[in-house]
Amino acid sequence: MVEYPILSPPEPPKPPVKLGNGIVLDLNMFPGEGINSSPFEARGLLDLTFNLGGGTGMMLGLIFQLGKWGYNVVKTKQSIAVTPMYTEYYQKTIEEKRKLEEQMKAGFASLTTAVSDYELLMHDVRKYKEYLDYFKDIEIAKKELEEAEKKKDEKKISDAKEKLKRAKHVLRAVFVDQVDAHTGEGISMKTIAVRWPTIITDFMSLAEDYDDPDQIIKALGNGIPRAEAVILATKCKLFREWLTYFYSTVKERYTRLMSMAEARRKSIEEYRNNLKPVISRFKQINDMETSIGPLNRFAWFKSDSQAISMDSETIWAWRPFISPDPFRPPRDVASDVTFQQAGFYNLAKYYVPGKTEEERKKNREEIIKAIKRLEKDKKTVPALPAIPCVDRILVALARQIEYEYNIPSTQMVGLIYDKIKELSGKFVPPDLAKPTAAGIKWPFSPYYIFVQMSVDRTVIKLPNGALIEDIWIEPLETYNSTQNVILGRMLEVEAINIKEKREVLTLLGEQIERGKDIIGMDDIGKVDYPEIFDGEKKEEKIDLKLPPEPLNQRIEDFALKISEHLRKIGINARFFYAPTYEKLMSERMSKMMQLGPGRMYGTITEYLKRAAGVPGAEPKIWI
Repeated sequence: MVEYPILSPPEPPKPPVKLGNGIVLDLNMFPGEGINSSPFEARGLLDLTFNLGGGTGMMLGLIFQLGKWGYNVVKTKQSIAVTPMYTEYYQKTIEEKRKLEEQMKAGFASLTTAVSDYELLMHDVRKYKEYLDYFKDIEIAKKELEEAEKKKDEKKISDAKEKLKRAKHVLRAVFVDQVDAHTGEGISMKTIAVRWPTIITDFMSLAEDYDDPDQIIKALGNGIPRAEAVILATKCKLFREWLTYFYSTVKERYTRLMSMAEARRKSIEEYRNNLKPVISRFKQINDMETSIGPLNRFAWFKSDSQAISMDSETIWAWRPFISPDPFRPPRDVASDVTFQQAGFYNLAKYYVPGKTEEERKKNREEIIKAIKRLEKDKKTVPALPAIPCVDRILVALARQIEYEYNIPSTQMVGLIYDKIKELSGKFVPPDLAKPTAAGIKWPFSPYYIFVQMSVDRTVIKLPNGALIEDIWIEPLETYNSTQNVILGRMLEVEAINIKEKREVLTLLGEQIERGKDIIGMDDIGKVDYPEIFDGEKKEEKIDLKLPPEPLNQRIEDFALKISEHLRKIGINARFFYAPTYEKLMSERMSKMMQLGPGRMYGTITEYLKRAAGVPGAEPKIWI
């Protein structure tokens, strides 16, 4: 699981997180580096019981209401378990899983057949393409011969005739082996060779398709018998007629085979695309054995005698807020910043993966290359309220996500840019003439209200036939989170989507996994045989030097090192506070910074209580 940082104080310091790729992450934030704190009063548990459908309606209403209040709402986890005693639901679930499994088997069978047909068609296409290449050489040689004859250039005429002879040579061999050989005993050149051993060689060495035996005797000049020359003249005539017929046949078959092969290739893509949602739905129905085990610890759970179904999900929601500060400075941020100002080069500075120094150096170079390629393509980064966007905390979260969900560090560079751009699009820009995203516009603030709910929905069928539905929400928490933590949450949501998609593509054969490496279908040959598939690959020249850091960044790095050494001896202090986020925690945290998440916790709990009909629920709603 990805661990998110806490601000210390007031919480005790977290121990470092050790990843399996040689990285040790410090997830403790000093004042100014960020906030990820939940008020003590904004942590709770709700357990509400309804008639069947009441709890589901309440949660759906809350999810839609959060969207109306301007929150981004996502589901990060989901699982389901049904006891066999709940016959109707259990059978429907098992039947649905069985149907999906049958669809997958039928889809894979169709896909395998389509691939096999495509390979057979492409084999024939390659054969006829080879024939067309021979005919192309003949046509080119004929044109060159015509031009040389017009110019009466003897040397070019001789060269063109020799080229035409070489172009026809292979087709003469095809005629001898595949056409003339089947004309019968005593007629084909292979059987006549018993009488004239050089007849096939003489036929292959003819520069033109002569009709007159005397011309053949003159062309060969080796004193061949006239009877052989007569047979060769006949074979030349047959070869010329066959060549005309064969040419039109090859063109027709090549066109038809290419059309069929392209249709098969498109059908392969369609089969794969149709299988993707089937596999995704199949994987969402979790294995009952693995899902049902932990539930046996609950006193009310009777898997052998009670009809019960249970599904769990984790919901995240976030929206920025502005603290009630009368002396809040005005917005003074450009619409775009450079990659250095956005802090992208911190990805090559903090927590670079690798067990050895050589591995870390190589990974650092790959990350710098990825950043500079992206910088060359995008030029600038959309501005967010807090600059730099990519700081030490976000890099620590990114490294955890890379390890947890098996995402390459170079791919993470692009994902971070995409999430920054997505987050930037939610704010009202200073220039109102620019287009903005639809929906409620967010206030331009680096501080967010983050809502986390783990919801367990239990449906129990009582012996008297009654159905009850219980909604257990634990925990229900609201946080005050800064921009870097929210970007980390967005990255984890995207990583979950990538992992789910990768599992589907792996089953379809579009990707393969080798340990921690994910290899695309088109890159398998490049990985196994780079000398063959890459050829002479031109190495892209990229300057691997990091841009010089500004003075304030060097001061912050020096202050961070001092704080890390002090923490080792039990002193938790920071000098030269980082300027990005709130620094005066003791003075402002409880009175200003925690007002937003505290009020939102009350808003959500009162909404749920009123929707559940809890007596005494206050109608006042804070948003």
